[in-house]
Amino acid sequence: MEPDLIINDLKYKKNTKFYDLARVPKKVGPLMRFLEKIIIHFLRFGQSRSITKINMETLGPRDVFLTLCNHTTLMDLVVGIDIMFPRTIHYLMSIEGLSVFPYKLFEAGGVFCKRRFNSDVSIVRVFKKLVSSNQLVGLFPEARFSVTGELSSIPTSTGKICKYLGIPVVVMLFHGHYLVEPNWGNGKRRKLPIHCEQKLILTKEQVETMSVQQINEVIKKELYYNEWDYQKQNNILIKEDFRAEGLEKILYKCPHCASEFVMSTHRTHLKCNNCGAEYLYHEDSHLECLNFPTIFTSISDWLHWERKKVREEIEAGTYYYHEVLQTYAYPHPMNILDLGLVEVTHDLNGFKAKGRYNGADFVFFKKPQQNFSLQTEFSCRSFNRQDIFAFSTNNNTLFFIPHNPMVIQKLYFATEELYNIKCEK
Repeated sequence: MEPDLIINDLKYKKNTKFYDLARVPKKVGPLMRFLEKIIIHFLRFGQSRSITKINMETLGPRDVFLTLCNHTTLMDLVVGIDIMFPRTIHYLMSIEGLSVFPYKLFEAGGVFCKRRFNSDVSIVRVFKKLVSSNQLVGLFPEARFSVTGELSSIPTSTGKICKYLGIPVVVMLFHGHYLVEPNWGNGKRRKLPIHCEQKLILTKEQVETMSVQQINEVIKKELYYNEWDYQKQNNILIKEDFRAEGLEKILYKCPHCASEFVMSTHRTHLKCNNCGAEYLYHEDSHLECLNFPTIFTSISDWLHWERKKVREEIEAGTYYYHEVLQTYAYPHPMNILDLGLVEVTHDLNGFKAKGRYNGADFVFFKKPQQNFSLQTEFSCRSFNRQDIFAFSTNNNTLFFIPHNPMVIQKLYFATEELYNIKCEK
């Protein structure tokens, strides 16, 4: 007799495919490396690139090391592979990224996968096997595209992985990728220069002698970036006349009337449709209010204010989100399941998703301490450029498509602040 309710899983249909996250990628052959070079040249789309190397001369041409990268766009993966050429680097990426191209192409290129913000010991074993066979490995500790253009929070497990592998650690900082294609920018690219800084931050001996906490402190310091400061310091101007379009997805709360989800953009302007406050997004990325006193001159400050307001709601016990959403499950890149309409709640107790699939009711729970962040993506390539948020279990990921994409950024802040509050307690 089947259960009345399935918890944190689904009643799968026969022959449902599941992706093997424990799969160890094979060595990349010369033909694939040549094909990668062609694909990368196409994806860079004429972007000029420069690179600075620091302390890298201490590593030999066959030395194995772990590369940690900041993460703002898919271009980070593309350029990271290109910079390491002719050596192959095996990057850990989120499983839904496999549907951007035929997933076999990613596998042939040496990529291996996990589900975001979900503990999976098998991934660490894959790292170890690759390192043991003298292969380079790479990791994006932020595990999601930065919304603010600054370093997002990173898990403490990053230092544990470094300690476990016991090899040198290199940081690769990509500058300009966020400015070229911010994740809120509706998939439109600006033509701007990009720069990469590759730096050895920990030797093998340092990794062996330092504590996990000390390693994490070094990583957090060396991985820090701020794209707004980078733009200012390098006098970079964004001349495209669509540069403000999409900003309403992250600047969802008006600082003048405090209304939420009523913002709109057109070309270089951001406007509140409630009180009429209108901001001009200048070429140097500073903001100017055209009809009221300017409250925020930077996107970063506006975002930090929104986060603060969400935390105040949580502390006051008034934070609550509830919506019935179109939902998909993702057990395998070639097997995306349509779960139909699912009732989704996010409150002080975390996430709850309740629905029905294949003749059985299901409910998924994610407590605040189980998600140090929320998977969000605007103009998601895997879902026909729709705006989504998601959370994962061991063998599946649920993707939700909200009616108003402006709620996504608030859910992102709330998830992180609920986690932070739990940690503080």
